[in-house]
Amino acid sequence: MRVLVNIFIVLCGCGCATRPELVVTHSPNPCDVHHAKAFRKDPFPFMWYYRTEVQNKSSRPIQITSFEGYFFVDGKWISKNVLHRKLTSQDFSKWYSEGVAVTNGWIPAGGVAVCDPNWHGSRTPTSPRCKWTFVGVDAEGRTFQAEAEIETLPIKR
Repeated sequence: MRVLVNIFIVLCGCGCATRPELVVTHSPNPCDVHHAKAFRKDPFPFMWYYRTEVQNKSSRPIQITSFEGYFFVDGKWISKNVLHRKLTSQDFSKWYSEGVAVTNGWIPAGGVAVCDPNWHGSRTPTSPRCKWTFVGVDAEGRTFQAEAEIETLPIKR
């Protein structure tokens, strides 16, 4: 299984990179899952379902303050989600309800928040490139960002 993960990492004062403290993964990746029990009727004619994990690898809690799905259209990333608004820490707590307990977006140290199934849809059998991004902060105000692209296989009917 190939996993595409792009991670923004925190730089220490010396300018050297430290290990990533917020990590996002999707599985399966590439995704060829087109049906799930999440909906009685799929919201789009063509669907991709996958599991998204947001892992806090740090030794302190991190609060996800915002997150977003993006599609690569006409050479640029365009934000888009089913709520048609900025996604908040409260949305994160509702959607990422599997894995560790997440309250107001806080992922405990070493914890993994899970959305299963996560999904996106299209009106065509080939999805544009898609990624999810996450922005978080710890109690001392340090910010963290992570993103991961989900590779989707075209649907053949």
